[in-house]
Amino acid sequence: MKDYPSVTKQISHLTKTAFNVLKTYVTEGSIRTTKEIENSRWQICKTCQLYDSEQHRCRECGCYIQNKLEWSGDHCPLNFW
Repeated sequence: MKDYPSVTKQISHLTKTAFNVLKTYVTEGSIRTTKEIENSRWQICKTCQLYDSEQHRCRECGCYIQNKLEWSGDHCPLNFW
């Protein structure tokens, strides 16, 4: 099973995500997705081979899945959603 990316890569991804979330807030007025989008994302993530069900994290980017699901400016690093 793939390990998590380096801390440097995780910080880089988090920085990009924070920028995208802020940009989405400015343009759309919210940083949260709808429950429907969150649930749709969850259905994809929980079946992904890179989902770490013990840590509830994505092994591709290192993020905690719950945060990725909720933030409207975030996306799957593998472009599944």
